[in-house]
Amino acid sequence: MASPFLITGVKKGWKTKSRFVLLAIIILATLPFSWNRRNNYYYLNEAPEQALAFIREHRLSLPIYTLSEETNHRISYLSKMERFDQSSDVAINLISMQETDQVQGGLILIFEDELTAAPPETWWRVGSFGTLGTPRILIYEVQTQAKANESLLGIEIENKNFVNLPGALINAGLFCKGYAAWKELAEVDSTDIRFVPYSVQSECETRGENSVDIKDLTQRNNIQGYIYFPTQSEESESLNIAQVTLPIYDMRTTGVTVDLQPRTLYIYSIDVMTSSPTATLFWRMEENENYFEMRSYPQWTTVAILILTPDWETPKPVTFFPVLFDHLDIVSLRNFFIGPVDLKTSNH
Repeated sequence: MASPFLITGVKKGWKTKSRFVLLAIIILATLPFSWNRRNNYYYLNEAPEQALAFIREHRLSLPIYTLSEETNHRISYLSKMERFDQSSDVAINLISMQETDQVQGGLILIFEDELTAAPPETWWRVGSFGTLGTPRILIYEVQTQAKANESLLGIEIENKNFVNLPGALINAGLFCKGYAAWKELAEVDSTDIRFVPYSVQSECETRGENSVDIKDLTQRNNIQGYIYFPTQSEESESLNIAQVTLPIYDMRTTGVTVDLQPRTLYIYSIDVMTSSPTATLFWRMEENENYFEMRSYPQWTTVAILILTPDWETPKPVTFFPVLFDHLDIVSLRNFFIGPVDLKTSNH
């Protein structure tokens, strides 16, 4: 007697459906891994490509240095695809962090999540390249102090068109003059908010009134995905933050809004400590947004940037997010500051 499954086809239909169900489960299970691999491949190629395009556009002929084999291989490979101008004679060299103090003059390219500590103060950050939220490539201009002083010999300080002046001054350890030169150059073409990394150890600023407080971060709608709790010491003004939900929403919720005056220089700083890569000093105004860097901070570290506002007709609101993260580690913060500053013209 024939089986009713062979006559009705029910058994065959069940087998077909089960195959589709099993295939769907496999696809859904591997989708996050595949998407993550795609994102990693995308940013690991996009950031170096943008950095090399910047170097080629500005005809920077200094030697290029990298601090990891993977970055060195990627940049070397892409540089051949990008076909540098042969007259620029660009060389790409792999060195260690300990060897960077021997660089007479060059550009150091490094993914920001490879940094475990702040780079030397005399490194001038030329730019950052890549997509916000993924590790970007940072370009630093590096010279020995003797080489930087040599570069400054033929430079007229009043020449506003010399775009390398701030970097040469910072490389030479003349921090206050370097920041002042950057401000003067930025004011010439100040259609958007401009910012530059700032070393608080240089003590080149006189601060005005602070517009924010660390407790401001616990107010408004800043509790969508984070919880806040104080440190064990009652004397400390620090604040601990932890993520409590999956990052399926906009992570830019931990912030405060400040009205910034036109054509004014501000300092934006905070002390941070966390063991996982965290974006620091994020800011947003309308469609424009950026942040200082994204890396881990194993010890208390002060991060700061100088912000120069354009020649607006009226003050404009800017929202500041001192940290953004989607990991499960605790982020500790203290000494939150946003306020106007005056720059000193000379170092102590």
